[in-house]
Amino acid sequence: RRLAVNADILVHCCYLARAEIDTPQMQRLADYTLACADTVGHIATETNVGTLVLTHHRQKSDAMLEQMRQDVVNDFTGPVLLGHDGLRVGL
Repeated sequence: RRLAVNADILVHCCYLARAEIDTPQMQRLADYTLACADTVGHIATETNVGTLVLTHHRQKSDAMLEQMRQDVVNDFTGPVLLGHDGLRVGL
């Protein structure tokens, strides 16, 4: 969080959508190992990020990827992009 403060663009791991955090194992993963849709938007809001790019997402359907993006949008009002190979984001 310290490094993200006032970043124009934050590229952040977002491994799971909220709907995928459905077992104790997945909850532990989200709590202690990899950032997920339940926290990434809060981090971006708290640190005053301009644009958020979600990366390192678990393999999932396009619909679940969009759901993950929407989960984050509920907590962060700035632009939220799904990272992919070749994505370019301008300043």
